[in-house]
Amino acid sequence: MGMASSRPALRKPLRCTISPRLAARCAKRKDISERKEYEEKLEELALVASKTTDIIIMADPDNQITWVNEAFENLTGYNLEEAIGKTPGELLQGPETDPKAAHRLGKAIRNQQSAQEVILNYTKDGDTYWLDITIDPIFDDEGQCEGFIAIEKDVTAQVERQRKLQKRVDRYDIVSKATSDTIWDLDLETDTNRYNSNIYNMFGYQKQEVDNPAKWWRSKVHPDDREDVVSQMD
Repeated sequence: MGMASSRPALRKPLRCTISPRLAARCAKRKDISERKEYEEKLEELALVASKTTDIIIMADPDNQITWVNEAFENLTGYNLEEAIGKTPGELLQGPETDPKAAHRLGKAIRNQQSAQEVILNYTKDGDTYWLDITIDPIFDDEGQCEGFIAIEKDVTAQVERQRKLQKRVDRYDIVSKATSDTIWDLDLETDTNRYNSNIYNMFGYQKQEVDNPAKWWRSKVHPDDREDVVSQMD
């Protein structure tokens, strides 16, 4: 009876060749799949952004607008078709826009960095408004910048209120320097007092000794009058 051979069977390596056409087709399918996934994410983001009252601008790597939400259209007067392909700066900035703030934003975009600024912009009709802008670059998995997203809040009312307050303070400082009288101002909403420097000359106190002007003022009212005075102020 013959014995079965224990010699292992010879194995020849297999040679597999992929044609350039097939490789290109596979790469194309991968690109299409990745692009589709990216577009789906953009659609999800756009759906969320369309529901917010904040202004949302999306731009490509060259900072040209690719999408804006309804809040942008309502505030600026520009619709999506008018905004696409333009940079936010050329579309919205005007003569009174602070060039330093605009430069800082532009520099951050060129360097693909985040930035935050409060800046004056213009509507389609030429009206001005103030925005608190936050810009962030968008990177893919390989670290390549795919574009930018800007989230903007309309802070016109706050800025105008602050400007009016500053004008009052400036007028107060001018008057206080032109008189030897003691001048004081009470903000009933915040219960804060403001005095000119003559208050310290009149009462003999140094400024650093009065850390709480409102409390200090009340303590200086005569005890017989304090209750009546304070109740009228409240």
